[in-house]
Amino acid sequence: MKTIKISILFTLLVSALFARENPFVPVAHPGRILTTPDLRPVMSIKPPEQNLSVKIDIVRKPPVKPEPQKESPPPKPKTITLTPQIPAPAPVLTPKSVSKEVKQSPKPAVTPKKHPAKSKVRKKSYRHYQTLYKNSYFTLKSAGNRLFCRTKDPLIRHQILKNPYRLVLDFRRGNAFASLEKEINTPYACYLWAGSHNDYYRIVVKMRPNKKPRITKQSDGYLITFKTIY
Repeated sequence: MKTIKISILFTLLVSALFARENPFVPVAHPGRILTTPDLRPVMSIKPPEQNLSVKIDIVRKPPVKPEPQKESPPPKPKTITLTPQIPAPAPVLTPKSVSKEVKQSPKPAVTPKKHPAKSKVRKKSYRHYQTLYKNSYFTLKSAGNRLFCRTKDPLIRHQILKNPYRLVLDFRRGNAFASLEKEINTPYACYLWAGSHNDYYRIVVKMRPNKKPRITKQSDGYLITFKTIY
């Protein structure tokens, strides 16, 4: 194997010694003329251009002469006539025209009338009142100088009678009930009656001579206040 390697190296050295330095340099041979190739770029030959001629007909118009401008006549002077201004006569007012003017005059603004607010019916508590009489139609309660009649029936009429001095109250109701006679001891009254009639029932309060009644409508009945006269 060593001998084979040595023989290969020897052949390589020999070939290297006899090789040319530049293999691309032409070698001169006897009897041959060396010519270098023509490396100039080849120019492309264009076909001859054809001369194209276009005929254009030019029509020339004759020159236009400007027309002479006509001179406008000078304006005529305006004549101003002054007329004296006469004031127009004042219109004569007739009764009809005066009435028309009065009718056409604007009406004064009318303010709406404010109605007085209705007094609200106050509901009072009568728990501290002493019960004098009670049935299915009305209840009589007393406290101080006040008598309260609790009922849902409307009061038809009331009046004050003398001999004896008493207050009469009539309420609308058709049902009958047992009559009442009761002696009471209050600052305003000393006796009490009650009885039914055809279409109403009556309550009579015998008052003391120095008292005067005042009746006030309540939400659940009527309040009678007795004022001292003397």
